[in-house]
Amino acid sequence: MSFPSLLLLFRELVDHPFVRDCLILAGSPLIKVKKHVPVGLMDIVLDAGIQTVLEFMMSYQEIEEAQEKSIERLLELLKKEDALGKNLKVEMLACENILGCLLNSMRTYSDNEGLLWMICTLFMMMSTREAAVEALRKAGVFTDMLTILSNFAHNKNISLACCGVIWSLVANGTDVAEYPLKYAIEVVSIILHTHLDDGETAESACSAFWALSLHGCIDEAHYEPYALLLLEALRRHPARPVLAKNACLALASLLRTSGKPLPILRNGAVWPKLKIERTGAYEKLARCFNVSLCPCQSTSLADVPRDAVLNPMKIHTASL
Repeated sequence: MSFPSLLLLFRELVDHPFVRDCLILAGSPLIKVKKHVPVGLMDIVLDAGIQTVLEFMMSYQEIEEAQEKSIERLLELLKKEDALGKNLKVEMLACENILGCLLNSMRTYSDNEGLLWMICTLFMMMSTREAAVEALRKAGVFTDMLTILSNFAHNKNISLACCGVIWSLVANGTDVAEYPLKYAIEVVSIILHTHLDDGETAESACSAFWALSLHGCIDEAHYEPYALLLLEALRRHPARPVLAKNACLALASLLRTSGKPLPILRNGAVWPKLKIERTGAYEKLARCFNVSLCPCQSTSLADVPRDAVLNPMKIHTASL
């Protein structure tokens, strides 16, 4: 009997109800049985406080349903505290045991989009505290964020949260040498391109892009495509000041590190359409234009062809 025939016979045998039940009783790894929380225990977490939720979460790490419900409740409680101006419990999550539990759930149930979004949102909330950022950095969360973004680029909620975490890790980090920065900026550019029409997600991606660009991780061949992508974000969301600020800072960083004019950009091309104060990012970008480019006829964002925005996915694929 050929190997394919034997394999087919084996699969049929394993799927037989009697054989399957025997394998389950024997604890065979051939049968993956989804574990459930004992009846009645799940109700405990639904109205519990933070301490009880954390204890429940850590007690049932091997049960996906328990992780989902406890993290959902935890997020609900932290958002409620944040709305009240308290938010005192975020740093608790950075302790080794709890952070380890969250990381284990994130890595074990890596195909559960809802669970990943909640965990990434928790990490984004944690990243507002310096001690928590350091704990996330030591735990290797940066690489996890890139993996999740690569797998779920279509999910705008996951993309928003992951980009927020990346911004915090890079902007607040003094030593980023161990990070795969070139790959990171390619992934973030894909996220920005994918969610250009969603202002909130594009804003988060622009923030992450700017933080990454400060470390000189962009190849010369990518300066213009990335500049075009940032210009498109500005054109689509001129009334979002945070997005405008970070996109301008990212453009300034591109101009500064390129050391030469970028043909697509023209003096005065960006700011006539932006609702942003003429200070800070605006002035920094203006100075970069004046230093890097020869004076020429002023244009507006409307003069930059929309089809000139290249697909960053092609850039990423070409560089592999």
